Amino acid sequence: MAYRVIGPKNHQWDPQAPIPFGAEGVRVVVYRNIGLEEVQQQFPVDPERHQDYRYLAYADAMDYLEARIRQNLLKRITLRLERTRDSIRNHLD
Repeated sequence: MAYRVIGPKNHQWDPQAPIPFGAEGVRVVVYRNIGLEEVQQQFPVDPERHQDYRYLAYADAMDYLEARIRQNLLKRITLRLERTRDSIRNHLD
């Protein structure tokens, strides 16, 4: 479901191939009170180093997490979403 906000879980430099098991995955950078361009400079996508970042504005991240938490499909998933939301809030509020 998260692909709707951060894109597919394939690396940006090789969108047709899935990420191999055990390989470095996609990292999501949630940002607030800073411009996207500055975030992209701090966390650049680098195929040589296998660093793939997706950038998500704070409000979009909170909207996504709150919507999924309200769905409450599986308790363990809901708990993980709540921990993620709380962690983001603690760092960016």
